[in-house]
Amino acid sequence: GGAGGVGRVRAFDPEDAPGTVRLLMDAYRGAASAECFAPRGRIEEWAWYTRQLLRTPACGVLLPAVCFAADLPGIGLAGVALTTTIAPGVAHLAQLAVAPAAQGRGVGRQLLDAVLDQLQVLGYERVTLMVSEDNAPARSLYAAAGFTAGPRFLFASRAMPARLARAS
Repeated sequence: GGAGGVGRVRAFDPEDAPGTVRLLMDAYRGAASAECFAPRGRIEEWAWYTRQLLRTPACGVLLPAVCFAADLPGIGLAGVALTTTIAPGVAHLAQLAVAPAAQGRGVGRQLLDAVLDQLQVLGYERVTLMVSEDNAPARSLYAAAGFTAGPRFLFASRAMPARLARAS
């Protein structure tokens, strides 16, 4: 458990999805890395991204038993950790986000601890994650938990030209 007045960590509930959309939008506001999730930062884009994480194998198959939410008095949904499985014995921390109002209060650490503890109980051998180079607080949290840097990824996007109607 964490210090700093952290509230309750509990199982993530599908009813948390709308709050998660808002939390992700707020947590990533102004971050260059948000472009890969929601190119224009619009709530509909965050809703689509959240739906992909929760309902499709886009980032691996969701592991509901390893998805957690944290609540803080006065804030409500203060953080979420969404975990998937990407190969036998390999989990992926697809998203760990903390509401701006709750940052610096141990919420991320408490969520990460819950994920790692549950993965160990379930017999997972490895857990992966991706973190932006410019997200120093998250990188520090993951390093303290024993994560080491692996391959680097380049995020790129390309506008697709509108198709012209073919003349018949």
